[in-house]
Amino acid sequence: MAWTDNALEKIKKDCITTTAQLDDDVIYLDEEIILAGATPKELLELFIEKISNYAEKMNSARAGLVFWRMLNSIEYSVDMGMYIINIDRERLDKFVEP
Repeated sequence: MAWTDNALEKIKKDCITTTAQLDDDVIYLDEEIILAGATPKELLELFIEKISNYAEKMNSARAGLVFWRMLNSIEYSVDMGMYIINIDRERLDKFVEP
């Protein structure tokens, strides 16, 4: 799914920095990753796909905890017209085993 026009306008205005990367469904910022989808199911599938490299480095209990916390942070952005999850990169890195 591509970003809605409202989402792109908000992203350009509020989020984008010189180091940000914008993909079809994901914004990669220095401190966080923002995922978006038209439905919670689409968002969850995208989340699992994009965060799977982290999950491979975690034991199953840690991965389950991270997924549970992220699921609880799904929001519907009226401005953007999409469901979003903001993922704190530093917090996510803390769950990865050395």
